[in-house]
Amino acid sequence: MKQEIKVTDKLIKIILKNDNIELHLLNVGASIFKFIYRGVDIVVGPKKMSDFIKPDHYYGKTVGRFSGRLFTNGLIIGEKQVELPAYKGHATTIHGGKNGYSKRYFTYHQSQDNEAIFTLIGSQKDDGLPGDVTLKVRYTLKADTLLVEYFAVATEKTLINITNHSYFNLDGSKTILDHSLQIDADKYVVFDDQFNVLGVSPVNDTPYDLRKPTQLKKPLNRLSNTAFKGFDNIFLLAEEGEVNLYSPQSKINLNISTSYPSVVVYTHNVSSPDDIAYFQKEPYCGIALECEYEPGGIFYPFLNDAVWDKDENYYHFITYRLNKA
Repeated sequence: MKQEIKVTDKLIKIILKNDNIELHLLNVGASIFKFIYRGVDIVVGPKKMSDFIKPDHYYGKTVGRFSGRLFTNGLIIGEKQVELPAYKGHATTIHGGKNGYSKRYFTYHQSQDNEAIFTLIGSQKDDGLPGDVTLKVRYTLKADTLLVEYFAVATEKTLINITNHSYFNLDGSKTILDHSLQIDADKYVVFDDQFNVLGVSPVNDTPYDLRKPTQLKKPLNRLSNTAFKGFDNIFLLAEEGEVNLYSPQSKINLNISTSYPSVVVYTHNVSSPDDIAYFQKEPYCGIALECEYEPGGIFYPFLNDAVWDKDENYYHFITYRLNKA
């Protein structure tokens, strides 16, 4: 079942619904506003829609043309040297910069009852990167599964790295400290507190060893005194590697599979400035599991650069499978 609601002249809400899932989507940022599984909203976001759509919020949004942090100086794509505007005075910009896809109103297209399609043309004038990019985002609901697909093509050789920035909390608790997380990743990217990549390291004997289901409070206790106060890390997925998040309280398990080579884990290490629906706005109220290319990889030969040629077809998917014990 699908319902389309015109909220304002610009803002459209689409509700996809089946027996177990009710998914609320917005055309701003082609975003996930609510993701209700068997009566439990499993995503974290501002309580008020007016706060949710604020440009500086990434909750549930599609982020691009590049996701994650990117240094603003010394960027070379093909034979072009590209200078990007800094983000709030930092040496890096984040999630597509001030005109990133999360801030844009996508065009919504009529489609089948179990899917929603959004499109956007991103100009090189928007983000400073070469070429214009035509992006299509498709959400498809089937039984206990949500499939998110990204299709893109550019008019010049350029950087493309698209993901969804939902924060998950599977039981409505104040924090996700009692959730367990498992990631099929033997290695993670090491960087300093200025996000300079220092290399790739095995996860063995570190808080980043999540190859077995691990209660999050344990590694977060070890990371609480670090510069980032928690997880803000890139994990290099094993071939066909998956991610599993589980709540012992709700007994809901979220399984994530993807065509991307890595996942960025961020545990909402700071308080939110806005009231969060259902949850306290304290640190660790949710966890972002962003499947993507390694952010900033273009600067490092041992990481994926996420550079795509002119007219090359970009396609990636993220699949969210839910079950309840």
